[in-house]
Amino acid sequence: MDADTRRRSLPSGGRLNIDDAGRLAEQFRCWHGASGARYVFTEIDVQEIGDYTETVVLLLDARRRSALKLAYLGEIDRASDCHDRALAEARDRPSMRAFVHLLAETPERRRQIIADLAAAA
Repeated sequence: MDADTRRRSLPSGGRLNIDDAGRLAEQFRCWHGASGARYVFTEIDVQEIGDYTETVVLLLDARRRSALKLAYLGEIDRASDCHDRALAEARDRPSMRAFVHLLAETPERRRQIIADLAAAA
């Protein structure tokens, strides 16, 4: 991902509309791709990224309350391999938030979702 992409925001990221969900509405977020498809993400602790495999991951900088800025969009593979630089940066910044999309079952599907979200950024 180039520097220009990292400075852009992803559309939406709003809370899900779940009646009486309480904490669930805080934990789950959705983002829309350029195709209009909606992808549900779970917020996790940045330190737990290595615990998730075969997922799409978003690292977002929340320094500004009005918008989350995209810092990293990619895939964590079977070996829990996430780009070390992005992960190290996230762990070093208290403002960084991590979200994972757990519903893409194949590497091909994860790549499609990443491309769709990147096109919307």
